[in-house]
Amino acid sequence: MTKPLDDVRSLAPAALRRARAAGVAGYDTATTLGLRLPILFGVPTAASLLEWQVAAFEKTVAVMSGLTAANLRLQRLGLKAASGSLDGLKLAEEWLAVVDAATEPAFRRVGANARRLKRGR
Repeated sequence: MTKPLDDVRSLAPAALRRARAAGVAGYDTATTLGLRLPILFGVPTAASLLEWQVAAFEKTVAVMSGLTAANLRLQRLGLKAASGSLDGLKLAEEWLAVVDAATEPAFRRVGANARRLKRGR
C-alpha cells in the first residue's frame, strides 16, 4: 500500500513539466514582445498594421482554443466525479489536465511567434 506522501510525490514530475512549459512560454513571450514592439510602435506601415491584426487574431484563437479544450476536460472530470471513480490523487491529476488543456494552445502559439519573428530578423 502506498503512503499518502508517495502519492503526492508522484505528481512532482508532472508539476515540473508544467513549470518548465510555463518558463519556456515566458521566455518565448519576452522574445516575441521584444521583437514585435519595434514593429508595432514604429512608423505605421502596412506591414505593422498587418502585424497588429495577426497578433490580435492569434491571441483570440489561442484563448478560445484553450477555453474549449479546458471545457471538454472539465466535462470529462465531471463525469468521472459523478461516477465516483476519482480519489484524491486522480482528482489532482484531472485538474492538472484541465490546466494543461487551457494553457497549451497559448504556449504553442507564443513559441511559434517567437520562432517566426526570430527568422524575420
